[in-house]
Amino acid sequence: MNVNMNSMIANTLFGSKTSISSGSFLSASNFGDLSLMRNGVYTKMLKAYYAKQTDSTGSDAVSSIKDKTSKDSFYSINDKLSKLQTSTTDEALSAIKSGASKMKEAADKVTSLDYESASEDTIYNRVNELVSSYNTLVKQTKKSDLVSISQSRTWMENDTKAHQSQWEKIGITIGDDATLSIDKEKFNAASLSDVKNFLGGSSGYAARLAGKASGFYQLASNQLTLNAGSSLYTKDGLLG
Repeated sequence: MNVNMNSMIANTLFGSKTSISSGSFLSASNFGDLSLMRNGVYTKMLKAYYAKQTDSTGSDAVSSIKDKTSKDSFYSINDKLSKLQTSTTDEALSAIKSGASKMKEAADKVTSLDYESASEDTIYNRVNELVSSYNTLVKQTKKSDLVSISQSRTWMENDTKAHQSQWEKIGITIGDDATLSIDKEKFNAASLSDVKNFLGGSSGYAARLAGKASGFYQLASNQLTLNAGSSLYTKDGLLG
């Protein structure tokens, strides 16, 4: 069995200390919400909850709770959960994959841009493309009810908002719906060094967004694989 899983796959599956603390997409579950249900995770959570209630309530309440947490009751709950179907269609997941791919492409262009030699219009067009693809992905992910995807979107929105002052410094504002708006006049009037320092290079925010896009792409891809009834693993033990 091939055990040389690269760091991205490992982080995608389990998260890392860094990814979890920063709210990385790679720390979100990639096994799929429905898979969790089928594996009885939610049943175990319910058992733990009712057991805690049993320890902290009176005898009458204990008796009632025991009835609710009987073996048959839990099997019934798990059976119902296992039959639930996500309302996130394959079409919606495919749109998220496409949107994520476009945002990564746009982000990579901004990351690799030569700010000193590029024209004002080129710089604006590249950043405007990133803003547009970001907004599209935000809207697409809002159509998903999968916990992994919705949580990842929340992390991205919060991370973006945490840099609000830097966005505004280059003429880009964050709306109430979490989308970005770029003012061409203010952007072109901004300091080139401010734009480059915030968005450019491997440590810039555009590169950060490229990583987030890859995370969304992987989440949607894995869920599509699960929806098709296939395993997330190949014969080598790697994600398919």
